[in-house]
Amino acid sequence: TVGFDTDTSGGNPTVGMEDGANAAVNYINEQLGGIDGHPFKSVDCGSGGDPASTVQCANTILAARPVAVETLDILSEGAAVPLYAQANMPVLAEYPLDPKEYTTSNVFDMVGGADVAYSALASYVISQHWKKVTIALVNTPTALPAVAKPFITPLTNAGVTVTKVLFPLTTTDMTPYIQQASSQSPDAIFIVGIPSQCTSGLKAANTLGVTAKFMTTTVCGDLATFQSAGPKASGAVFATSLDLFNPSNPDTKTFEAAWAKYGKSGEAAGNQPAFGFAATMNAYNVIKAAGGPEATPARSEEHSLNSSHIT
Repeated sequence: TVGFDTDTSGGNPTVGMEDGANAAVNYINEQLGGIDGHPFKSVDCGSGGDPASTVQCANTILAARPVAVETLDILSEGAAVPLYAQANMPVLAEYPLDPKEYTTSNVFDMVGGADVAYSALASYVISQHWKKVTIALVNTPTALPAVAKPFITPLTNAGVTVTKVLFPLTTTDMTPYIQQASSQSPDAIFIVGIPSQCTSGLKAANTLGVTAKFMTTTVCGDLATFQSAGPKASGAVFATSLDLFNPSNPDTKTFEAAWAKYGKSGEAAGNQPAFGFAATMNAYNVIKAAGGPEATPARSEEHSLNSSHIT
């Protein structure tokens, strides 16, 4: 049994990732025969994205005595990490955001989190010889630490001027913040927020006639986000640590076939479902290597250190 710790109703809803994870569970059980003939089970708990409900979810999951916990892109996951550490429970982080997820020994990044995506975007900025970048940044406790080291620091070291425009997590209209960001005449604007804020920001850029290039985070990389964002979405750049949309990658065929059969009706096989699917397949590989039905949290943690990852 694996615990799924997700944000289903808070500031960064990961419903698409949870759908991808559930598709992987069905694929594992029906196509792979479970784990050595035993069903691969999940204990789902959707938090509100705030510390109190995240801790409540952690306690619910721990009470089910899983062999590992899979976390799916939760803004407040740092509140639960100490509980999992105290219980010696390995955490298989799908997209770690909180600094504690990078500094706690029992947390393992199973797909590639903010560090991977933001570092790639920093490299892209440098390759384009841009000199000024403005970050339209959601004002949460985890957002600035997540973007500082992998994105701001390397750009500053490379001589790029980086400025920030902060906006509340509850923002629905990004127009004033995009206007403020563009007033600084940057070469590019990097929107760090939830998908609806990326869409709103790109729409605002269309209305305002902003000429700067745009970058977004991985969670905004779904087709639906870009399709609804208008012309400015064309040419926008986002980074992902997944290779699940490369037709030459065997994992792509696995994901697409599994999603066609087990995915949520009417939901595209986009970035969020792909992340949830990949993270769950990685969890399956770890638990199978740790002894399958005989797996324990300690053995799962041992094999998390040297696991093979779906890309």
